[in-house]
Amino acid sequence: MNGIIVGIFGDVDNGKTTLLSKIFNKKIYEKERITQKIRTMKLFYENIHVVFIDTPGHESFFITVEKIIKMSDINIIIIDVLKGISKNLLKILEKIPKSLSIFLINKIDRLKKYEVNNLTSKIKTEIEKIGFLLEENGGENFIFKISAVKNKGINCILKQIKFLSSILTEKKNYGYVFSSSESNYMKFSNKLLIKNGTLKLNNYIYTNKEKIRIDNILVNKKKTKQIGCFVFFRYLSKKPLEIGQKFYLYKKKVTNIVIDKEISFPDNIKTFLVKTDCYVKLYAIKEIYRNFRKIRIIFLGIGKITPSEIKYAEFLKTKILYFSEKYRISNNYVLLFSNIYKFKDYIYNYKEFKSKAEVLKIFRNRKKTFYGCKIIKGLFSKDSKVNIVIKKKTYFSKIKSLMIDKNKVSSVNKGTICGMLFNNFNIYENEKIVIYKN
Repeated sequence: MNGIIVGIFGDVDNGKTTLLSKIFNKKIYEKERITQKIRTMKLFYENIHVVFIDTPGHESFFITVEKIIKMSDINIIIIDVLKGISKNLLKILEKIPKSLSIFLINKIDRLKKYEVNNLTSKIKTEIEKIGFLLEENGGENFIFKISAVKNKGINCILKQIKFLSSILTEKKNYGYVFSSSESNYMKFSNKLLIKNGTLKLNNYIYTNKEKIRIDNILVNKKKTKQIGCFVFFRYLSKKPLEIGQKFYLYKKKVTNIVIDKEISFPDNIKTFLVKTDCYVKLYAIKEIYRNFRKIRIIFLGIGKITPSEIKYAEFLKTKILYFSEKYRISNNYVLLFSNIYKFKDYIYNYKEFKSKAEVLKIFRNRKKTFYGCKIIKGLFSKDSKVNIVIKKKTYFSKIKSLMIDKNKVSSVNKGTICGMLFNNFNIYENEKIVIYKN
């Protein structure tokens, strides 16, 4: 076998990226301090090409993790000795094949030897309950104690990978799509790797969706006419290929193409447009919505936001939720998120307010403060409970009194200029103040 693909899996902060930085002896920097994309790194170790895939640990990226599991020959599962097997990691382990896996008990430098041994025994029991039979009990799964930070036990991992690669065989000619991103030359640049076989210029590859003629092959930004196995190359296309997609190299035409079903979302009180800078983040958003569909979303795909998409958001009177670490944009119709936690918090905590008012002027009369407001939408009544937002900080209060031209009224509606007096709220600010009512 010419090479092997190794997927690295684990929960957030279990040490996946740290392990890779030690194997390759280079510092790997994360903008948001957590992995939010697929990272591929290749090592030539004792005449074997080893491709490592670092996967995101956050539960929202589960769809991407599933795709990497299917691509991997060997699975490395990193477990924090202090945390053990979390619910998120258990979900991953249920999808991983129950053979040819390497379990790494990480962060052993933080405990005494007897503590490490006790916790490792508990983890071993949990692993075998899930269905992984360990080598010490006659199985094909292996377990090692390591400290990625202290560089302890790293060599034994590489030796084990070398051993396992010697017992794997390949017959079919195929490869995988590793990433897809916007390109300056055409619309999208796809990163591919052939696992077995050879691809020539103008040959065809077949996915479960379509037949594709490869009319360009780029290696290190240089054009080439032929590519062999275990060499990453770029294919420029008008539309992106999906991450984790398997393709075959066939001489004859394949007819049994099956179209994947997309996740659908029901109509609801609010619609958002969603776009990301890569497929990994798009899959993460779809995972968030598997069990949470209180709002409706329309997917715009991946890449930069276009002027036509902003006009579309303006037409729908909504926002584009843009999840990107790579691109920056400043527009009233775009909300930018660089971190999966912030994106998830926004969606889960989102509330649709039926009424909105903006404060135009503030008047003080003795100990009372009146707020001159314009009603932007909806209706406000005396005794209505409201949320008052100043500098992104929210105050909760109740309307004590409503006035129009010094006359008290019971309610006001859209377009009305009025005065409001609130219970237990007497803040005088020069900043913009917005009032909402559910």
